Amino acid sequence: MSLLATKAAPIGFALGSVGHGDGRVNGLALCRGDVRSSACTSCILTAGARIRDLCPRNKEAVVWYDECMVRYSDAAFFGDADYDQSFPLFNPRNTFNTRNVSDPKVFDGKVALLLERLKNKAYISPLMFAKQELEIGDQSRNLYGLAQCTKDISGGDCKKCLEAAINKLRRCCRGQRGARVVGGSCNMRYELYLVHSVLIRGNAMSSQGWALPLKWITAAFCASATVVFLGSPDPTCASKDQCHEHDHGRLLDLEAESLIATGSTLIPDSENQE
Repeated sequence: MSLLATKAAPIGFALGSVGHGDGRVNGLALCRGDVRSSACTSCILTAGARIRDLCPRNKEAVVWYDECMVRYSDAAFFGDADYDQSFPLFNPRNTFNTRNVSDPKVFDGKVALLLERLKNKAYISPLMFAKQELEIGDQSRNLYGLAQCTKDISGGDCKKCLEAAINKLRRCCRGQRGARVVGGSCNMRYELYLVHSVLIRGNAMSSQGWALPLKWITAAFCASATVVFLGSPDPTCASKDQCHEHDHGRLLDLEAESLIATGSTLIPDSENQE
């Protein structure tokens, strides 16, 4: 993972392979398009260590953090769009039932417009990354979003991947004030609030920019199982049967925030419970 971290730091993306024949392992690292190089390196190293803890015997795995994702496999996956290792997440405390928006239908329409704009910007961007804000006309608030694809796939595949992500958000997350889809080849997210400004890597974008909340989730996909958790837990990989028991997601209710993962197992991190 140190090789991927070193290669990814300047541009936010890296591919690498080690070994030969049946022992060959292919790895991919992607950093969010608006994080500093130092944060990119740190995130990849952390994710690399965590993915080994979570999936020690798996030949294929993906781990997602807010600032990066790391993926490895014994299969040759570079350049192939991955539509399988993808699932939506949302915070159930950010629904219209608990924090009303004046017109939910109008809000959902604004979300759809934002996601479409993000898709159209991201797949033609050299960085395969886009961020957008949209005024929603409700108490002078804005909607913020991010979309990103791994740089090994084509622009056309990026577009298809983000379209699939949008469809998942439409099916799972209507009425949600914040939601995301994480996947092996792309990710997409929207929120109703802005947390802080960050420096953009190099001069690829602007010198300043906004970032969405950092304390959301960390997730890992270990071949046939998906593990989702807050913070830096130390769970073991769930089995395929366990995942089937929670096809509709299991609610993790913390004092700070709650999360629902569709088709995945949620594992609490006691260190983050207050």
